[in-house]
Amino acid sequence: MTPDLLTLRVDFRDETAAARITPEQANAYLAARGWQRFDRRVWHVWNLGEEQAKVPRERLSDYGRRMVELLNRLAEYEGRSVLAVFVDMVATATGGD
Repeated sequence: MTPDLLTLRVDFRDETAAARITPEQANAYLAARGWQRFDRRVWHVWNLGEEQAKVPRERLSDYGRRMVELLNRLAEYEGRSVLAVFVDMVATATGGD
C-alpha cells in the first residue's frame, strides 16, 4: 500500500523548490483561506485571528529560505503536511494579483 504523499510529515528545507512560489501565489493562497493582508515594505503581512504569516518579496536575497519558513509555519497551523501546503500554493491561481 502506497502512502498518500500529501499526508507525509516531512522536514521540508528545499529553498530552490520554495522559491518557485511567487509572492502572488502565496498571497492568493492566504486570501482564499480568510487571512487579512497588511502590507509592509519587505513583507506582505497577513493576520488570521491571533496568527500572523509573512510573505517575503522576491527581491530578498534569502527569499527561498523565507518561503520554506512560511510553508512550514502554515503546515503547522493548518495541521497538514508541508508538501500538501506547497502543492496547493503552487497550484493557486493568482487572478492577476
